[in-house]
Amino acid sequence: SSIDINRKDELGNLADAINEMKVNISNMIKSKQSLLIDVSHELRSPLTRIKLANEFIEDEKIKNRIRDDVKEMETMITGLLETYRMDSSHEKLNVEKTDIVELVKKVISKFSGAEINFNSEFEKRYADFDKEKIEIVLRNLLDNAVKYSIGYPVNVRIYKSPNDMNETFVSVKDKGKGIEKEELKNIFE
Repeated sequence: SSIDINRKDELGNLADAINEMKVNISNMIKSKQSLLIDVSHELRSPLTRIKLANEFIEDEKIKNRIRDDVKEMETMITGLLETYRMDSSHEKLNVEKTDIVELVKKVISKFSGAEINFNSEFEKRYADFDKEKIEIVLRNLLDNAVKYSIGYPVNVRIYKSPNDMNETFVSVKDKGKGIEKEELKNIFE
């Protein structure tokens, strides 16, 4: 919020300068967000054209490589838009009782061709959470695990907490090289 001060001295001038700076920064953030959304949407059209043109390529190896590249770009664009949506202040959580086992299975099914081992202590396990946002988190975790665990299976496990029967853990493990120790502090940025 703006600084509300009715003074004509140096303190008043400083308050006016801070208020003006706040408005400028707010406008810059809005412009950046608009650009991000516009560019993300605009990129979808050429990707669709590439996908259509790719169907006419006879060499299956080249066709699959292009298909994988397009899929990766689509995932990045979706990730950009989802990140914006989650960061926007008007976005609210849509919490509902959801079966985490079914949700994890659904996300895993989208990774056809990847070797993913799934194990759950539960046939069904209901919890209250925002299904859409948790699906995004799971998809990002699995996407990274599959990408960096080349040649090795990814292991996904759902299990109860040893300390609290009401707590449920979802674990995604891969055989990738991991994150450098000094980068761990930045992982949630």
